Amino acid sequence: MFSDLLRILKELFSGLEKVKSISDDAQRLKAHVQIFSTYFVLKDMTEDALRLMNSCGWDPVNYIGSLKDEDLKPYLSVCDGILREQGARLYVLQQAIFSDSCLAFKDYELQKRLREIIGHKSDRVRTLHGAASGLVINAMLPTCETPEDRIELMLSMSGVDPDAVNAKEIEIEIREFESLLTRYKEYAEQLVEPSSLIKVIEKARSNANG
Repeated sequence: MFSDLLRILKELFSGLEKVKSISDDAQRLKAHVQIFSTYFVLKDMTEDALRLMNSCGWDPVNYIGSLKDEDLKPYLSVCDGILREQGARLYVLQQAIFSDSCLAFKDYELQKRLREIIGHKSDRVRTLHGAASGLVINAMLPTCETPEDRIELMLSMSGVDPDAVNAKEIEIEIREFESLLTRYKEYAEQLVEPSSLIKVIEKARSNANG
């Protein structure tokens, strides 16, 4: 999943400059809020992904398999909560980028590339859209009844095949994503008038929290 999110973030980053061309002050302020709302959703996703993977030593297959019965249920409950939040955030992210009211990323070519990455109409088995669907469906109609089911969902969050887990590769992707996300935030801050920055950030944080 984070390899796709990294590609999305690179595309969003490339589109930030166009916000400067919005002449109406109110509309430009709205675009700034949308930019930071996207940032907070992505930041929360990163932090929870790290929390989840750190909790199992970046090896969910062996870690979950090693837990005793009395430890397994509470751990899986924590995992379910994080996975449910991640699924919801993926949908919030998609809606924020593609809604008709989005001014920050309202560019036909940009949105076309983003849709290709997310994979609404993709032949790939594992897509960001598919990962979101799986996480949200499980939250609404729980289908995870075994530890193996949780492992499958945890790995879908990283977009990898359970039979080909490369924890180091996943960690590198997340760290690269974190670095770019920091640069995204720093650049976004430069677009906003200092007198408006706190207001923009507070509104964006509220939007990201739903």
